[in-house]
This record gives sequence, structure tokens and C-alpha cells, in this order.
Amino acid sequence: MKVLYNWLKEFVPLEISPEETATTLARLGFEIAGVVHFGGKLQGVVTALVKECAKHPNADRLSLCKVWDGQKEYAVVCGAPNVRAGQKVAFARVGAILPDGEALRAAKIRGLESQGMICSAEELGLPEKTDGILVLPADTMLGVDVRPLLDLNDALIDIELTPNRRDALGILGIARELAAGLNMTLKNPEPRTRELDIAGANMAVFNDAQDLCQRYTARIIREIKVGPSPDWMARRLIRCGYRSINNLVDITNYVMHELGQPLHVFDASRLEGRQIHIRPAKASETILTLEEKTATLEDGMLVIADEKKAAALAGIMGGKASAITPETTEILLESAAFSAPHIRQTSKKLGIKTESSYRFERGSDYDMVLFASRRAAQLIQELAGGLVYKPIEASAPPSPAVSIKLRTERIKQFLGLNMKESLAADLLRKLGCVISMGTGQLLVTVPSWRLDLTMEADLLEEIARLYGYDQIPTRNPAIRLTTVPDDRLWHFERKVAALLAGLGYSEACNSSFLNTKQAVPFMPALGQKQDSKPVPVANPLSQEQAVLRTSLLPGLLQNALLNFHRQNVGVQFFETGRIFFQNQEGRQEGRRLGLLLGGDIRSPHWRLKKKKADYYDLSGSLEALFKALHIPHYQFVLNRAAAFHPKRCSVILSGSTVLGWLGEIHPDLNQDLDTAEPLIIAELDTMALLKAEPEQMAYVPSSPFPPVRRDLSMVAPLGTPYEKIAKALRLAGGKDLESVSLIDLYQGDKIGPERKSLTVSLVFRDKDKTLSDADVEKIMQKIISDLEKKCEAILRT
Repeated sequence: MKVLYNWLKEFVPLEISPEETATTLARLGFEIAGVVHFGGKLQGVVTALVKECAKHPNADRLSLCKVWDGQKEYAVVCGAPNVRAGQKVAFARVGAILPDGEALRAAKIRGLESQGMICSAEELGLPEKTDGILVLPADTMLGVDVRPLLDLNDALIDIELTPNRRDALGILGIARELAAGLNMTLKNPEPRTRELDIAGANMAVFNDAQDLCQRYTARIIREIKVGPSPDWMARRLIRCGYRSINNLVDITNYVMHELGQPLHVFDASRLEGRQIHIRPAKASETILTLEEKTATLEDGMLVIADEKKAAALAGIMGGKASAITPETTEILLESAAFSAPHIRQTSKKLGIKTESSYRFERGSDYDMVLFASRRAAQLIQELAGGLVYKPIEASAPPSPAVSIKLRTERIKQFLGLNMKESLAADLLRKLGCVISMGTGQLLVTVPSWRLDLTMEADLLEEIARLYGYDQIPTRNPAIRLTTVPDDRLWHFERKVAALLAGLGYSEACNSSFLNTKQAVPFMPALGQKQDSKPVPVANPLSQEQAVLRTSLLPGLLQNALLNFHRQNVGVQFFETGRIFFQNQEGRQEGRRLGLLLGGDIRSPHWRLKKKKADYYDLSGSLEALFKALHIPHYQFVLNRAAAFHPKRCSVILSGSTVLGWLGEIHPDLNQDLDTAEPLIIAELDTMALLKAEPEQMAYVPSSPFPPVRRDLSMVAPLGTPYEKIAKALRLAGGKDLESVSLIDLYQGDKIGPERKSLTVSLVFRDKDKTLSDADVEKIMQKIISDLEKKCEAILRT
């Protein structure tokens, strides 16, 4: 909202500077974007007369002028194409200070001395754009300082308003705030018009949509003269960001900026049937707007129509067919209150944003409708002549005033102020509220323009604003010590994060929203029932955030791609977070741990070649994590899942509990992601991990007796998983078998097709004695026998 300081002073008797005014508004809760002084440091520029204007003898595009300031004549070289003898101009004599603070010096231009400068609007610091010098009205007195003449003593205060402060979208609204904040008397405008009887207007108005248009007034004005606006009005509008068009349109914009109430004027002679209908649009109905763009309307959009066609988009923009022209002599002045949600929806669908729609989208003041009509009629009478008729009303009954009960004990409870009821009432009265005093409470009737005051908390905020946030005493809060139970899951996730960070993984934190395409490979996600599907977002900000994530893996894959695109050749990520899905049982959510390994996991070294990530690298990281967490009896069992490579995918078990899934992504998904880098992913159920972790650890002393080591080579069917062999070894070895590790794997012609050779290293140790060779040999015989029975594995000779 752009507010002119001198315009404000017409409503509030300000005796403070524009900067102090801005500071006061900031104290009252308004964000100030800036304060701009017109004219800057301009001094010494006066009005003058161009007595003579002749061609410069040494230049085709320059003029040599004689300028009279009422006391002395000056020879001035001027390059403006529009300079003429007889013009009144703004003249800067030698020594005058220009807006940027620089003093004007005498100069020689093409051999002739110039004793000053005839100024353009831009050189004076005015926002108006002129082609050449600024020409003043013919009746301007000579030798007068141009600063007050051109309102260069004014300043613009730029305010950033929040959407709830509809009342502040007018000079009057800002003036109300200043009057309340500075304890001054507000000078309300009192428009006076000479009105003719409504019977002579010869115009009928029908409101066929009172739910969308709560109040509508139409006023006929005849025998008007369309022309340019006076300089003072045009200058104010231009400084506030409007374009000066003609006196009638400018008056509606002027009143809108002054009072916050949008208005519109129709050429009454171009309204067919001498009728106005406020009605919903018909499907595919069209209107040519003032911007000369054809808008195709949807069924239900509100229009202002004559007997045959739509003449305006209600609250948004007028139509070209009924626009004001230089030949217009009779107008219909419209002032109305429209439904805010409806205007907002229509404006968004049609892609048309105007100053009018900006205000109507935030609400309408029922009482301001007629007041603004009278104010505009007054200005039209003064600036365009004309016969003004009384307004025609087509309105719904006004809504009852909003009354709010304020318990005075709440002032202390929420603001920390020991405030008397009378003081609280006085503060609210300054805002226009009507107060009924009670015992321990106030009944506050809110003024019609404060659409944002609807509850007790709003009144408390207003009291705090006017009393002054800086006046509210600072007190240390009363802190009550309580015992907060530990969240075991949170501690567990932080422990896992620390362990993975120690293994070289970086923690990711991704959005809980996905686009549907990202979720498809993980629908249903791992560990979810076949009827599981994503939860759609009711009102997504974009299609990229259409559903809640069913898995952490899509986000980690996008992290990897971003790094690859930025030439980071290797990535190691993990993330903990929630996942969401829905099935026949309703909406569900769970906790997951996601991991990703991709690209180069080892850079080239003089002793080692670079290495790409593979399945075994990530399974090794998981084994290290499980060992650190003391997860018992975990195993990786070959499995299949849609997003994984068919031969490099495992489900991770601890006993009969599924801990998670691990694998290389499917080649088709790799291709869809447009990367040739290997990507290994895993997702674990955090709650399953937590339950598998022992709550208490028992100390087991290490055996003081030496180990006995044996290597065992065997030949087994190619399809027998190593996990099955390792399990058979542990069972056969019993308590004396301390560890089993695979140290060699071979496939080839020497052992035949569909066979593989494995060599395992076995470590035996007894905690109570030294094992003899005979003891170990006995165990070895049992191991060999069980391997042959359970795994079809025979000793290799």
C-alpha cells in the first residue's frame, strides 16, 4: 500500500516527519518497505516564463531561450524538443541544488553561455514521464518555489500489508491507525452532493445473486464532461502507482485508494434496456474486457450485465462495450460489496488481477459502499460537472454487527498487564469499537471495517498493539521442572545415525512428499500388503508433491542423481523418517531407515584401482551396523522385489522377524533414472531393528585358552546359498566353534557344471580348557557329515 504523507495529513493533523510517521506505523504492527521523498534535496528552482525561443546558431537540435523569473532575464540553452515561447516552466538558476544534491553550474554549450536550466519532470524528481521539459499551467505565478507548487514537499511511505488487514487498503484506514496510535482526532471526510430524485434516473437494478453480492448501489450522473484530471489528482495517482486516464476513471481510482472501496463507472447510454442485472454468468459466455482481451466465463461467475449481455466482471474489471469515451455524457456509478471467496476464485481462474479484485478478495465493508459512492459523486460534480441522482439500492439485509466478549482477566493472563477495564475500553474505542462495560468483562462491538476482529484473542492483540509492545514488562517465565520420559526410538535412531556416519555415510533429510511417478517403483513398498497405495495430498502445492512418500528410497535416489549431475562420482547416504500408505485397514505410517551406495566408492590410488559400489559393499555396511547394535542371528536371504535386480536382492531376517530389504536397483529403473552408475539401496524397518536390539548386554569374558584353526574346502551345488552352509557349520560346531568366515569361492571346469567350491576358515576355542587335536577332529567329522546331509556339500580332496 503506497501512502502519500500529505494525503494522510488531510485526515490526521500530523506534526511529525514522514520517517517518524513510518516508525509509528511500524510500532503499530505494519511492515514498512521504505520512505521516499519527492524532489530529494531540490532547492532554488522557481517558476519562470520563456519570453523568447530561437534556434541555436551552432546546433540544429538546441534552442536559445530568454527566460524571465519575474525579476531578471536569463539566457538559457535548451535541448528539449517541446520548448516554446510563452510557456511557464520550472527554472533552475545557477547555484540551484538538484534532487541528487549537486549544485547547478554555469556552462558553455556550443559556444554560448547557459545561465540555468529549464527542467523536465524527471530532473525535478517527479515520477511523471514527459517528452522534454515540464510545462506548467498558464496561470502559474512567476518566481515561486516549485517545491510546494508541485507537491515536492511530499513523501511516499510504502507499506507491506498482511492479507488480514483489509481495512488498511486505503488512506483513511492508515489514518485511523495513526490517529489511534498517536491519540489524535481523525477527520472523517463528509461528502456533500446535490442529488436529484431517483425517479428521474430512468434505470432499473436487479440483484439476482444476493449471496454473492451483499450490497449494490447504482447512481446515474448526467451532463458530465469527460476530460483530463486536474494536476493535483493525476500527480497523486501516478505517485501511488496508477495511470491517469481521464477525470471519471481517475476519480474512481482516487476514491478507491482514499477509502479502500473499489468503484466502477459505465457509460449509461451504452447499457441496453436501461437495466443492470447482478447475475451468475452463463457457461461459455464471453466478455471483452477493458484490456481488450476476451474472457470466456464459466457457469456461476458473477457478472454485471445489461438487458442482453455482460457489461463487467463483478469486482474485477469492466467491459469494453460500456467503457467511458470522450463523448460520454451520462454515466452509471457503481459501488458494491461482493463475496470475497467468489472474487478470488474467479480472478484466479481467469488470470485477471486488478487493484479492485485485490481489495474485494480480502472482504467488503457493507457500510462503506454508499459512503464511497457519495464521495465519488462529490468529486465528479466538482471536476466533471453533471447532475447527480440519488442512488438505486439492490442489496441484501446487512449482517449483524460482530460482538465479542472480552474477559479482562485474559489481559493479565495473556499479555502480562495489570490493566484497568477502563483503559482497555479506551484503547478499543480508538479503533472504532463500541464498548458495553460489565463486571470483569467487556462486550465489544467491532466496527464494520475491521473484518479481521472475530474472537477474543484478536482484541487482546489490538490492546497490545495500541498499548505498545515495548511497554509490556519483561518477566522471566515460571519454569516448572518435570520428568520427561526418554524416547527410546529417538535415542536409537540417533545411535544408528552416529554409527552410519562413522562408516562414512552422510545423513539426508528429504521431503515427505513425492510425485506419483517417483512412487510407482515402490508401490506397494517393501513390507506392505499388495493392496497398499500412496496417500494423496488433498491440496498439493504442485504435482511434484502430489502424494506422501511410501518409501525413503525415491528421495535418496534423487539425492544420488543430483550429486552425479554435479560430478560427485561417489555417494553414501542414509535417512531416517516416516513413510505413509493406505490399505483396507485405513491409513498407516511407519518408521524406516534408508541407505544408498552408488558410483565410485574408492578413488584410484597408486596401489589400488578405483572401485564401483556393489551389493556386497552395502551388505558389509549393514553387517557392521548389526554387529555394533548386537542384532542376533541376522541373515540375508535371496528374494525378489519389483524395484530390485532379480538376482541381487535379499530380505534381511533376524529369526522370523523381517528387518529390511537390500539390493541393487532394477536395470529398467536405472535406465529411467538416466544414469549408468550402479546404485545399491536398502530399507530397514526401524521398529523391527529396535525390537531386535537387546535391551541389556551381558558381559562374556574372553577365553584365556588358545584357538585352534582349521580350513575346510568343500564342493556344493551352485544354487546352495552360503547362509545355509554357514548355519549348518555353526550348528554342527556347537559352542566350541567361535567363528566362521568364507575365504575362497571358485567355479570352473575342474569341479564340473552347476557346482561351486568354497573354502571356509574355522576357529575353535573352549572357555574352560585347551582343545586338543582329537577334540577338534571329532567336531570336524560331525561338521563334514552334517554338511553332506543338509547341504549336499562334500569334502574336496
